[in-house]
Amino acid sequence: MILTEVRDYIRSRGQVALRDLALHFDMEEQAMRGVLEHWERKGRIRRLPKGTSCAGCSACSPEDIEIVKWLD
Repeated sequence: MILTEVRDYIRSRGQVALRDLALHFDMEEQAMRGVLEHWERKGRIRRLPKGTSCAGCSACSPEDIEIVKWLD
């Protein structure tokens, strides 16, 4: 099921960008936001403030990146 797969993916990485999730699961970003809302409502993830760096390749502008963090 996609919900548990997304959960496991975020949990294993600690935090991940929406764009990366959408690419990994071959989904539109808007559809992925719906999946993320499920975990946000359950208190398992939170969205990091705009401008937060993903500590990745730094090819994107931090203002354009949406990052979610898994909460233990």
